[in-house]
Amino acid sequence: MGKKKFRDFDKFWQEKEEEPIQFRVLGREYEIPAAPRAATVLKLKRLREAEGMDAEVQGEAMVDVMAPLLGEDQMERMFADGITFPQLQDVLEWIVEQYQMPEAPEDDGEGEDRGKERK
Repeated sequence: MGKKKFRDFDKFWQEKEEEPIQFRVLGREYEIPAAPRAATVLKLKRLREAEGMDAEVQGEAMVDVMAPLLGEDQMERMFADGITFPQLQDVLEWIVEQYQMPEAPEDDGEGEDRGKERK
């Protein structure tokens, strides 16, 4: 049997669509996509590479990178509600945490305990 020459990714992604991430800030409910846009991830990666991989991306740079996830309307609502810059940073850092993939288990060379919890 040969390989298929066509794949409908739109249908594939629609079938596995995940629920958006929801949170509350200053008494209002907000929602972001279940997965970040590729452009946002790449922008954050470039910023971290420029500042060092262990560097915390903070301040205005963090807002520039993450604002597209919230969308202009949601950002404006937060601003109208009087969110402080440190509070906004807390929200954006939490959003980044929500999108983090779990780290792969370390391989000790034996390969037997892959996927098992370490004690």
